[in-house]
Amino acid sequence: MKTDWKRRWSGWAGVGGVMLTLVAASAASSAAAPAPPPGIKVRPSPLAPGTRVPPNGVTFRTLSCNVDARGFHAVGRAGSWKLLIEIRPFSGYHRYEIEYGDVGPVDFDVFGPSNPPGYGFSNGQEPPTDQRRLTAGGGLAFVGRRSLVSLSFAITYDGRWPRPGVVRVLGVALCRYPGRRR
Repeated sequence: MKTDWKRRWSGWAGVGGVMLTLVAASAASSAAAPAPPPGIKVRPSPLAPGTRVPPNGVTFRTLSCNVDARGFHAVGRAGSWKLLIEIRPFSGYHRYEIEYGDVGPVDFDVFGPSNPPGYGFSNGQEPPTDQRRLTAGGGLAFVGRRSLVSLSFAITYDGRWPRPGVVRVLGVALCRYPGRRR
């Protein structure tokens, strides 16, 4: 009797060891591949119903980024939509506050198929004068050294006056630099 029990137990222990090894290998392989960032999302705001943005919004997952003597530049495309980000002067990969108007170092613009030139959603577009004035609108930060860009600007206007469109621009996108494979 004792030999049967030992044989069965050692067989199950071997199966358990194999299963534990497979689970550990699976967890290691899934941990080695981090999930891609969710993207910078442009969503319609409840402040301005009828803004010409798809109901589910637009997502920019990857940006083409570059740093030169003029500063930092990033361009993202999602279908017929385009996101432009500029930091002038560029003082490094850290957090920047974004203000309304053309006063800070960070400027961003979002252009859609229905936005003629000069009418894109932007931090350069200030709130209408009949609304409360906001100065600091959001921020931009580099995450993971320089590989990810986080952009947050919750109330972004376009240039249509007297009733501008309003969107929310929030999220994290992958930043790809020229000559760098990833």
